[in-house]
Amino acid sequence: APAGSSAEMAAHPLRPELLLLDEDSGQLLRWDLASRQCLVQRQLGQDVKAVRLALAGDGSCVVLGCVGGLLLVLKGDTLEEVVVLKNTRQPITRWARYPEHVLQAAL
Repeated sequence: APAGSSAEMAAHPLRPELLLLDEDSGQLLRWDLASRQCLVQRQLGQDVKAVRLALAGDGSCVVLGCVGGLLLVLKGDTLEEVVVLKNTRQPITRWARYPEHVLQAAL
């Protein structure tokens, strides 16, 4: 992420990988820490302002919480969109993850 930008990071629970969300540019990157290479990059749309990042306990899904209450669920390996949810205008502000569920988003 460029100097001065806001970023969220999450470590993959099973592999030496790191996900990085640059909030300012809207880029989501999946890095392999062993090879020090970016494996996958996804540019979010101009109308999507993601501010929170979480991974499922097995790394199979990435969840982005966005301004305006939008919740994006992506495939963990390709960062392809699985589903977009919106149930509120409030921003997603924090996560809680439980062993039996992927996660719970707090509005």
